[in-house]
Amino acid sequence: MLDILPNSGPRHDFAVFATSLAYTSAEIAAAFEYLDRKERRTNPPGDFDHRGRFFAAERTIAVTFCRAPSAAWPFSQMLAARTADHCAELFDVDEAKHVKRLALAFGRFRGGETFEDLRPLLTPGIRARQARS
Repeated sequence: MLDILPNSGPRHDFAVFATSLAYTSAEIAAAFEYLDRKERRTNPPGDFDHRGRFFAAERTIAVTFCRAPSAAWPFSQMLAARTADHCAELFDVDEAKHVKRLALAFGRFRGGETFEDLRPLLTPGIRARQARS
């Protein structure tokens, strides 16, 4: 799974730090994907029909149980495909809260906080994650 993580730059530095706190590479990759989709750097795969409704190609629980696209709500599946729950399911992560927590921490890291500032945010549940691996 290490091949899904970046090899250099701030994402790599953050991934190394998060790995030292017993987060898996799948959780870290899901957090990066969630943050990219949340900040509109990437878009979920899917198609538009002739009425402008978006249908997501990735069929997860989040997408399946959102309201069907309609004329009034054409982007309901796109919004569902941008959630942390959806990204967690794409990367086979058991707990979406880890994805949310990592995405929040990486956003703060990009904002200038140090790893020591982020440690209290990322350490809850470390014993359970260490026992799992």
